[in-house]
Amino acid sequence: VDLLQRVAELEKVNAEFLRTKQQLEQEFNQKRAKFKELYLAKEEDLKRQSAVLQAAQDDLGQLRTQLMEAHAEMENIKAIATVSENTKQEAIDEVKRQWQEEVASLQAIMKETVRDYELQYHRRLEQERAQWNQYRENVEREIAELRRRLSEGQEEENLENEMKKAQEDAEKLRSVVMPMEKEIAALKEKLTGAEEKIKELEASKVKELNHYLEAEKSCRTDLEMYVAVLNTQKSVLQEDAEKLRKELHEVCHLLEQERQQHNQLKHTWQKANDQFLESQRLLMRDMQRMEIVLTSEQLRQVEELKKKDQEEDDQQRLSKRKEQKQKDSDDETKASCSLAQEESLTQFSSEEVHLNSTHGSVHSLDADLLLSSGESFNKSENDMFKDGLRRAQSTDSLGTSGTLQSKALGYNNKAKSAGNLDESDFGPLVGADSVSENFDTASLGSLQMPSGFMLTKDQEKAIKAMTPEQEETASLLSSVTQGVESAYVSPSGYRLVSETEWNLLQKEVQNAGNKLGRRCDMCSNYEKQLQGIQIQEAETRDQVKKLQVMLRQANDQLEKTMKDKQELE
Repeated sequence: VDLLQRVAELEKVNAEFLRTKQQLEQEFNQKRAKFKELYLAKEEDLKRQSAVLQAAQDDLGQLRTQLMEAHAEMENIKAIATVSENTKQEAIDEVKRQWQEEVASLQAIMKETVRDYELQYHRRLEQERAQWNQYRENVEREIAELRRRLSEGQEEENLENEMKKAQEDAEKLRSVVMPMEKEIAALKEKLTGAEEKIKELEASKVKELNHYLEAEKSCRTDLEMYVAVLNTQKSVLQEDAEKLRKELHEVCHLLEQERQQHNQLKHTWQKANDQFLESQRLLMRDMQRMEIVLTSEQLRQVEELKKKDQEEDDQQRLSKRKEQKQKDSDDETKASCSLAQEESLTQFSSEEVHLNSTHGSVHSLDADLLLSSGESFNKSENDMFKDGLRRAQSTDSLGTSGTLQSKALGYNNKAKSAGNLDESDFGPLVGADSVSENFDTASLGSLQMPSGFMLTKDQEKAIKAMTPEQEETASLLSSVTQGVESAYVSPSGYRLVSETEWNLLQKEVQNAGNKLGRRCDMCSNYEKQLQGIQIQEAETRDQVKKLQVMLRQANDQLEKTMKDKQELE
């Protein structure tokens, strides 16, 4: 009786152990399913974020290519401007040289003509003086003779002779003065013709210079408008690039946080698995001790009970397998859809390779632990655990089957921490030394064209307006950041980054701030070139003013010569 009671108690204890064992297995399976769901959800989030990151990198590359094209166009414009300035300066120098030569030739001609006229006037004056002296001497002689004759008493005859001589002298004077007056009139006509020719030449030269200057001004306005449009496009592109870099930095930081959370989740999962295996090992040890105490009859009864339990377990497994097959078929249809999407996004699969490798390592770790600790189990229990492990791995293989193509590509990219991000991963940070990274927006805002050219508001809106692709990327990034922030909120005072990574991140932020404060070499060179163009334009204006002053001086000299001629006449 005691033995039967003891056997009954032992059977009750064995049944309780089996119940607790089943409960623990069910709890473990439930926890494992929950962990698996969490893991798959995190993996999908990481895939989406990696896709968004790759799209942002593609947009950044397109913006860089556009920026390089804009720089090439600006270089071409600068070359055209320098060539036009050189040609303009050469043309101005040529016109100035021709004008100086013509003015010098005209001045030489005028000097020669003035000398000739002066010599002629001096000769004629000397001749007239000599003639008048002779005439005066003759008159004095005649007067002396007349006085002498008057004294002799021949007054009437002398008066008649004097009248005749006076008429003859008047006729002689008329014959001398009339050709002199004709020659003076002819000389005046020649002087007026020469002055008119000089004025016509000066007017034609001034018209040519004014026409050339107007053409240069019209070309300069077109160039200034094109340069202003390019500057605004450059500022807009650089603002977009800075926004994309900041968003990319934030996405990388969020990816690093997700990776750390994933590692923590894997660690907790491993601890739970170890605890469960330890409890199973202790239960199996207690069962072995109890089996040593039992008799052969009791062992036979226990075997019969085990067979019954095994049959029930087989039936449960069959029902579970049917349900699992239905779930697998549904998952396969979903996986085929996801495979079609992943084939179009093969470039985003490098992150998935790393995550799938870690995922497979976790499952292999669980399988090794289960197999190593389950050697002391019975065949039915081993089959049950292996079946559960096989089902878990079959469901997990659906999540990893979409990344086999990406594994064949040989990518092995890992998500870097926020502290170890450098310029080689996603381009230079804000304020790097490339063509537009250290662009000073304040200098562009304060930059003024030589003629004060400014764009209208409609033109600025048309240049600064976002394209549909940029709006789509901005909405994607905002949705990703909002989803990640709402998915996980780190507790206050808790930092997921290590001290070294945090210090590196602070250093990079400091370096980015220092680079932002630098002066852009390209902008300073462009401002220098614009200043040089302004100086050249001022020099051309000064030269035009000098030419006008020289023309005025030449006109004054001509007027003076005309006055001198009139005074001489």
